[in-house]
Amino acid sequence: MNPATSGSVRDNSAEANRAFAAAVPADLLAAAHKQPGTWSQVFGADADEIFQFYHQAKYINEIAAAGKAEFPIPHYINVWLDYPAAELPQRQLDMPGIAYPSGGAVQKLVGLWRALAPSIDMIGPDIYADDSQFYRETMRAYHRPGNPLWIPETGRSDSFGKFFFYALGDGAIGFSPFGVDQSGWNILGDEPWGAHARNFALIAPMSREIAQLEFEGKLKTAVEEPGQTAQELDFGPWQATVAFGFPQPDGRRAPGTKDAHGAALVAQLGPDEFLVTGVDASVSFHLPGKLPWMRSEISPPSRVSIKMASGDRKSYGMATKLTAVFVFMTNRKLCGCGWGASSVPGDRLCRGVDVLILGQLLRELPTTEGICSWYELTESVGWSARKPRQQREKGLTLPETSSIVCDRQ
Repeated sequence: MNPATSGSVRDNSAEANRAFAAAVPADLLAAAHKQPGTWSQVFGADADEIFQFYHQAKYINEIAAAGKAEFPIPHYINVWLDYPAAELPQRQLDMPGIAYPSGGAVQKLVGLWRALAPSIDMIGPDIYADDSQFYRETMRAYHRPGNPLWIPETGRSDSFGKFFFYALGDGAIGFSPFGVDQSGWNILGDEPWGAHARNFALIAPMSREIAQLEFEGKLKTAVEEPGQTAQELDFGPWQATVAFGFPQPDGRRAPGTKDAHGAALVAQLGPDEFLVTGVDASVSFHLPGKLPWMRSEISPPSRVSIKMASGDRKSYGMATKLTAVFVFMTNRKLCGCGWGASSVPGDRLCRGVDVLILGQLLRELPTTEGICSWYELTESVGWSARKPRQQREKGLTLPETSSIVCDRQ
């Protein structure tokens, strides 16, 4: 529901005009931190729009309160935004009621809506502009104390796909592209929605864990923008360098993708344990002020390479079709572990002295195959790789001194 009025900035009936000429109600004055006066005296050029907002918000709040009295479920409203004129050329006049419906919870009024309509639990923006600055500013406007970030509608074309990762990084509880249902006709036409489908397929198997990590503030994302092919994510004792596009030769700047769609998600599972996934990106972990030594490459179709370089830039890597990669850095050992589809039961995963049990995190993947590679710290060259022995019946193992086993039986 988008409670607002189109075609006029406010109600101009005789009753409404009398109310407009009277004093501004005390509850609005308190919420807006204004001194008493008439609507025009208090709000000046914005008086008509704020008058319309006030009465709509009070009415909607009464309806929501009555509904909750009968059936106490969360209530929300979504919002037709106040877009820059250039974003909507058919409505070039930036006037409430013309450029956007008047009285709704647009960016400048969302705080007052929350104050005057407390029976509404969430207010979410419908974002149909794929300009990154506008998109992120809008999310910041609606992500505030007492109002969780939630995108009830957004564009379905591939140019909107990366905003899913922006939303996750900002703690969003929902992200809903509009018109993805196959009804035979859609107001947006027949344009495919490949990026959204890819993103949802990537996150769906771990959606519960992602929600928990977001709630705990342990999840960060990096999103590519034109000309910005690398970003740093700060996890305190650990730093993650995210680079977009391939190939990424050692020592050279990442090329980026042709349409700036790269993205990565990194979540901290423990002091030295991380979950990494994303689209057309690499993630390199390092200590603050130190060069990266371990890189996870994420590229379609859901392909991840785990690569770690020693001081002379020689590296050992392994790649398999994965949807995510777990990175473990415990004491003097580093482990990268991923999973891919197979007929191996899900409980036969990586396990060992310094390896996190993945059964809970992968409970929604009934068939998985553990594929692990371990690296041990040496004093002489920094991080160096030791390739496990191949044992088809007993799985992959390191020398006995490592006491870590990856069971693939």
